[in-house]
Amino acid sequence: MLRSKYKKNLYALLDEKEFNVSAFNRLHHNMELAPVKLPKVFRILEDYITKNITVEANVIKATKTMGELSLNCRDQLSLIDQSMIRVIRQCVNSTVKKVKLAGVQLLDFYTKACNENSVRTNFEEIKKIPNDLTKMVGNNEEIKSCLTALRDCVVIFQMVNELDQILGYNTVLRVIFDSLTNSDGNEEITTQAKEIVLKIVTSISDKITTVKFIVQFSEFLDKNEKWSIPAVQSILGEFGVRVKPIISEVIIQTVLEHIPKSDKIASKIAQLNFVKKSINNKVGSINDNVRRLHGLLDFPIVSQKEFDENEAKPFIEMVFDLICECLTAITDDLIKADFCFFIFGECDQTNQSKTFLNTLLLFKITGSLKKEVLQRVDKTNFVKFLSNFNSTNSDIRHMTLLVVRQFLFGKELEKSSKTYVFSQQIKMGLVEMLQQPTSSEDIVEIYKFWRDMILTGQVNELLETIPLLGYVTKKSVKSNEKQQGCIHYVTIMLLKIIGTKYNIEGLNAYTESRLKGISSYFEVSGNDLKAKKVEKDREDVKGLLLIQKDVCDIIKNSDVAQEIDGIEKIDEEISLKNRAKHKVMQTNVLKQSSMKTKETSKKSVSISNEISFNMLKEIATKGSQKKENESEVSKLDITVLLTQAEELKKDETEMLNGIDSLLECDIQMSIPKQDELFNAHSLIPFE
Repeated sequence: MLRSKYKKNLYALLDEKEFNVSAFNRLHHNMELAPVKLPKVFRILEDYITKNITVEANVIKATKTMGELSLNCRDQLSLIDQSMIRVIRQCVNSTVKKVKLAGVQLLDFYTKACNENSVRTNFEEIKKIPNDLTKMVGNNEEIKSCLTALRDCVVIFQMVNELDQILGYNTVLRVIFDSLTNSDGNEEITTQAKEIVLKIVTSISDKITTVKFIVQFSEFLDKNEKWSIPAVQSILGEFGVRVKPIISEVIIQTVLEHIPKSDKIASKIAQLNFVKKSINNKVGSINDNVRRLHGLLDFPIVSQKEFDENEAKPFIEMVFDLICECLTAITDDLIKADFCFFIFGECDQTNQSKTFLNTLLLFKITGSLKKEVLQRVDKTNFVKFLSNFNSTNSDIRHMTLLVVRQFLFGKELEKSSKTYVFSQQIKMGLVEMLQQPTSSEDIVEIYKFWRDMILTGQVNELLETIPLLGYVTKKSVKSNEKQQGCIHYVTIMLLKIIGTKYNIEGLNAYTESRLKGISSYFEVSGNDLKAKKVEKDREDVKGLLLIQKDVCDIIKNSDVAQEIDGIEKIDEEISLKNRAKHKVMQTNVLKQSSMKTKETSKKSVSISNEISFNMLKEIATKGSQKKENESEVSKLDITVLLTQAEELKKDETEMLNGIDSLLECDIQMSIPKQDELFNAHSLIPFE
């Protein structure tokens, strides 16, 4: 009797045009009395759906009957779940729109009714559903239903901790991003997609699964060029806020490692934007991320022109800015100083593109860090960096000039009563630059640098500055007329600053008479110069050139001469021999500095134990290599230099003893007076 009743009630329900609640209630009552009949009822419903798969109304009635029964008989779900899963997949794969939606609705019923045992039993079939959903992406209504079904899939996988299983397929991502692409920025769809992705990410508790998901996430976006979609950016923006810090750190690291694999600059920028948002939310290890960010600077760019014209310029500038932001966020000054030391070491001229980009980065860094931080930078790599003054690449020379000046003085020269001793190697670097074809703008930068050294330097600096200015003037006669004029007015302006600073009236009068015609080359405002287009009708400077002997006589006869120890040395001229000596003097001073520093500095900064005689010899001979067609005089320069280097080799034992002492104190750079030393990185005055 019962058998005929449940069949009668079931077919009565299916014969209705729409779902009949009264008929369903009667059927449900029958199932409560005889749950063993449930599998047969579901087989009948499944067969009915298969036969009527193109008849929307019939399918909707049957699937709703299935769904309502599953909710009301969930204790017997194991008897009917396989049939439900088959119907869900059959409907979702239908070509009829409303039949697809009926399948999605049935999946929602199953999600509410299912338990872990049911999911595990049917897992092989369930994990195919996301792939079925990829065929549903159409208009916005279908997309919303599709994402609803996908959300249910994620819930099911979370239920059995099998989320990583679904991550082995790109189908989830395909459904999400196809939906976003086809929705034309629909806000509701974007929100749905975002919640699904975040539901996945926030459910991951282990690093391995996180990396697996983010790698697939990134590769999918790369392959389909979807990084720049606004909705994708919106989703990425939520990552750093919604996930656990330890997981976010893994995500940031994974994205940073993936960026070099992306071919499109737009994709790189989108990924970097994500990293920036995450770091701004103070998520992840900023200290480690700085080094990873630096690893992104791998582009074959060797000049400013190439940089300006390269499509990667916006990306590179973003990397620079983000590195500076990270350094600012780091509270430990030693970490900042160590990174700065590391970048100085990367500018070693073994690779011009690497040196150029790192020098650009250094200019950004030294402009963003406080002077107290720069003072803590180990000097070893900075000393090596100075050899870039002699680079064959004019843009590297230019940026080196800007970096060194900013590293020593900051963006603006501070007013202070303290005076400093500056490295002879720096001044010789400026001299070397002036002997090469140099733009008016670079000559102005050299002037500013030397001007600042004069304004903050000790009076004994004149023993070296005057001979060097005389040497530059003599060498300028071999330059073209324009460069000779620029160099002339720069040297005279430097003398004018010396005369003003030390109140040397004779020098003021001397320079005033030789500044005639400067307006043809520069705009003058106080001690500032600005390069201008050189006029055709310009003053001939040959009769106005600096004469070193005259300048020396003026200084020796002034009151300031009494303050200069060894004033008689100011007459010495820079010759080929002692110019070569300047290049090796830095090596000679190491032993002296190991003793002198104990008296002048209480700070101790260790240097690399890799210092050896060969390394010192390399530093000493840096920049001395000339072209094969160079004159005999230049060849003599090299000969003298190598001879002195060989003499140093004979005294290697004594020198290494001095280096052993040096390892316990600051490394100092050479200066004109050998009993005074230069703190190369900090400008700390000597008491």
